[in-house]
Amino acid sequence: MDSFSQHGAGGGLSRSSSRAEAEDLQGYHSSSPSSPVPNPKANPKESALSAAVGMMTLEDRQGSNTAVQIPDVVLLHVTGADVTHTFTDRAEGVITLAVSPDSATLFGGGQGAAINEWSVGEGGEGFLLRHSVPDAHAGWVWALVVSPCGTVLYSGSGDHTIRMWAVNQVPSEPPLLRQVLEGHRDAVCSLALSPDGAYLYSGSADMTINVWDVSAGLDRRPALLQSLAGHTGYVSSLKLSSDGCTLYSAGMDADHSVRMWRVLGAKPVPPSFANRRGSVGSASDRRGSIGSVQAMSENRRGSGLSRADSGAGPSVPVLGFADRHGSGSGSSPLAAGGRRGSGSGSFAGAAAGGGSTGGVAAALGVGAPAAPTASPFDTAAPAAPECWQLAVLDGHTSGVYTVMLSPDEQLLLSGGEDGSIIVWAVDGAASTGSLVTRVGGAHAGWVKGLVLTPDGRTLLSASSDSSIKLWDVEQKDTDVLAGSGIPLQVTVSPSCTLSVHTDRVQSMRLSVDGMRLYSASADGTLRCWLLK
Repeated sequence: MDSFSQHGAGGGLSRSSSRAEAEDLQGYHSSSPSSPVPNPKANPKESALSAAVGMMTLEDRQGSNTAVQIPDVVLLHVTGADVTHTFTDRAEGVITLAVSPDSATLFGGGQGAAINEWSVGEGGEGFLLRHSVPDAHAGWVWALVVSPCGTVLYSGSGDHTIRMWAVNQVPSEPPLLRQVLEGHRDAVCSLALSPDGAYLYSGSADMTINVWDVSAGLDRRPALLQSLAGHTGYVSSLKLSSDGCTLYSAGMDADHSVRMWRVLGAKPVPPSFANRRGSVGSASDRRGSIGSVQAMSENRRGSGLSRADSGAGPSVPVLGFADRHGSGSGSSPLAAGGRRGSGSGSFAGAAAGGGSTGGVAAALGVGAPAAPTASPFDTAAPAAPECWQLAVLDGHTSGVYTVMLSPDEQLLLSGGEDGSIIVWAVDGAASTGSLVTRVGGAHAGWVKGLVLTPDGRTLLSASSDSSIKLWDVEQKDTDVLAGSGIPLQVTVSPSCTLSVHTDRVQSMRLSVDGMRLYSASADGTLRCWLLK
């Protein structure tokens, strides 16, 4: 057993593990800004990517409505898989994968701080390395997620930053860096996007989840809305419900927990945007992006969410479970301390001072102003965003590395260091979750990736034991918990084992139609599998 300490700005955590896994986890910190040379070995970080089905018109936040062709989902009972292609060019060191919404492009990031882009051939059966950005970050790339419109790629890194890239706009051009998001104090380990692409959630080795408003697109810096506290280890995986209102997160190190959070859902589109060009239903401002008003974390006087005047970086409230239920009439539900470092936690009290219209009027001795007419262009009008912790699900005996929702979102599956897979019955609306099934010893090593086929009947799990396993998932009892519609009993039975990789499976993603699986391994290969 080897022990190691966390390095970089976040510092202070220590743990012990096997040699391979210890070397893997060190990669989170060995590639921090203070030590940019990457560790030669690493472990995958799963980033959440919501699959979409059918033909959808998604708001392209670069300036137009883009019709994205989504392959039809094929529902089938999977009994195995065959390798159709093995790719080695730039596949070594890949630790995270992301698939575009149309399944035509595969992105990979990893130990060399590079981001690679592969064009997946007709039917998903071939690979062509289209572009490679060798110095995409100053540290390892741990997480990738693609926007619903397929034109923005988000990457999270050991250099503590998230970067936004313009992709899939001109095939001959590589990913183009457009924005750098700073707000975490340690490696960014996991990412998840709301279904409408308006909000980004980032999990970090600093044990927080940051909430970002990215609705303004690539042309404006995203706003950091909140920082959610509660985990006691690094946040290794994030998964959002299809309505964007419930977030599930996994905790590693000494945490061992899965947590449920109430989050922001979809971003409302002000009616004014539809009228600005005289067209009904348009969500575009003059640049064609949703939400020209960027007041969620900037220019909100007296809200407790404005940036610090010192220039030392973003100043945002840190929201924990206790903060949500704090006492004090008229206090902000976010935190008793309001903005970090200030003594005020009341939005009402802050608004009464300088910075509000009323405060200025009082200072001039002209009396209180009349109630203002609601204006879609009033940057002080939006209420403070509000996210909070709903529940803590305990059941794993060591760190939880990955979480996955079933297609009907009644079940949450989790896996991690203890080699087990746990099935939870969850209800985001009721804020409840309970352990239904535990598959002990599912793998001989860590469970590092979980995906479900679109029909929810087949689970695929990837592990540090170098295998990918297929499991039959069956709801055996038709009885349901009172009023919840959640099954009482679920069985997860082994179906077959795919033993082609010769080292740790670093990342695993499923095509949108559910027919093809992509896996990256520490053996230096990237493989495409056809499910059968």
